[in-house]
Amino acid sequence: MLQRVSIRNFKRFRDLELDLGNPVVFVGPNNSGKSSVLQAIALWNRGITELSIRRNVGEPLPPQRPGVVVNRREFTAIPVPNVSMLWPHRHVVSGKKGDQRRVRIEVVVEGEQRGQAWEQGVQVDYANPESVNVRPLRDAEGHYIVHQQAVDQKVAYLMPMSGLTDREYLKEPGQVDAEIGQGRTADVLRNLLFLVEERGDDAWGRLNDAMDRLFGVRIREPDRDSRAELHVRYVERGSSTELDLACAGRGMQQTLLVFSWLYLNQGGALLLDEPDAHLEVLRQRETWMILRDEAERVGSQIIAATHSEKLLEHVAATDVVVAFLGKPHRIDDRGSQLRKALTDISFEDYFHAEERRWVLYVESESDLAILRAFAQRLAHPAKEDLDRVFVKSVGNVLPRAREHFYGLREAVPDLSAVAIIDQTPKVALQPDGAMRERMWRRREIENYLATPGTLLAWARAQGGSQGELFSPAWESKMLEAIHAIESAKSELGEQLWSPSDLGSRQLEQVMQAFYRRTGAPSISRKRNWYELAAHVPDTDIDPEVIEALDLIHDVASASGGRRSSG
Repeated sequence: MLQRVSIRNFKRFRDLELDLGNPVVFVGPNNSGKSSVLQAIALWNRGITELSIRRNVGEPLPPQRPGVVVNRREFTAIPVPNVSMLWPHRHVVSGKKGDQRRVRIEVVVEGEQRGQAWEQGVQVDYANPESVNVRPLRDAEGHYIVHQQAVDQKVAYLMPMSGLTDREYLKEPGQVDAEIGQGRTADVLRNLLFLVEERGDDAWGRLNDAMDRLFGVRIREPDRDSRAELHVRYVERGSSTELDLACAGRGMQQTLLVFSWLYLNQGGALLLDEPDAHLEVLRQRETWMILRDEAERVGSQIIAATHSEKLLEHVAATDVVVAFLGKPHRIDDRGSQLRKALTDISFEDYFHAEERRWVLYVESESDLAILRAFAQRLAHPAKEDLDRVFVKSVGNVLPRAREHFYGLREAVPDLSAVAIIDQTPKVALQPDGAMRERMWRRREIENYLATPGTLLAWARAQGGSQGELFSPAWESKMLEAIHAIESAKSELGEQLWSPSDLGSRQLEQVMQAFYRRTGAPSISRKRNWYELAAHVPDTDIDPEVIEALDLIHDVASASGGRRSSG
């Protein structure tokens, strides 16, 4: 059984160590590195196999030429047109010209066999676009040795089902392995079923038992015609009509692929990339349970990758789960935060969280624009923080901000945040902790712009932009608009500038009245009300605005995030 894997300079991973288990499930969003770890283990296994074929196993190899050259086509589980694609950013050397060093891929696997622990590493050097040089890593005594336990360890990598061809011909087992490694599972499913039935043990019966339980079908024994074309049919429970395998749904075909692969690789480590692909949520859990039980019965280890939050709900309670969020790590909270992360958080969010190390939660982007404008108006240091902020709009739903934030912390444990939302009844704030929560005392941020002095100063500036004579005229029109709305609200027993009223509603009413009086087209909308911040008189700037900017700057400064604008 594989117990631990260490990976250096392979694809996205510069340096990674993972404890494994049986079974172990890699969970995370697309493009987070799950498949890369499976491929690194497959690369290790292919390297060990090639070394065992061409070098003496268990004996020190000559230090001058301990390695072997392996063509890229031998790495059936990792099909690439150029082997440089196995290196991070395709950088096979490092350093400046004249002082360059080779970048070597290293994969070390630790395992256990019949009660004895073993460790074996391989090192991969770039040779040319078509081949690499593979050698064992030196052991503690400085020798290059390929250990028998590593050679005896079976490893079988399987990609998800890619569909099914309408016809399929009998192939040699080596060709079947090569096509599976290239992701062409659609071309070999019938061949796999043929090999399972040909074993002659109970594998075929057990495969049928699983299919009957999951899909209510029995698979007929494969047959081949005079042209070596394979035919596989199935019968639904309660029917005698035989249907061709091509008629089956993709989920059923996927399940047949996984179980046939299991029975053909008994006693080995099965690297399963999305074994639940194409399965509806009701069958994901039951399929996993049967697969896990069958793997234990035949002595196989399962190392599976998925991004199904539904499967996570089951495996988090019983199996080893590694979360591929940020740096891959084992989770121990039964997957509660990770489920939220998988359903609600994009990969872009993880990237920004890693970069900035703090998050700002607001109602909408217009709130951010107003905060930035206030910081500019006050020459506050938070201006730089807000220019490079990772912001999320949560529509004043504080629980949504909390779920997003604590999901992100699965990937970035030292992440911090500021949440500033409108006054919301019956919501208890958490002012301290990793996420600092605040509500505007004047109900919403627009209220800190909605003052007579601000609107008059803004109108004066707007009129001035039309010509010097327009400045006092527009200021006069704004004053008329303010008085008109004040009078209208007074008749209703309301105050225009009451902090309990909605600032955006106040502004909308005044602005509409203002533009009616000027005859100019109304161009003022909530999205550009941030422009008012530049015109707030010093005496009208509420200390709470400065407190909010201070809080943002304090959290951003303590976060340690990168300050670049990239």
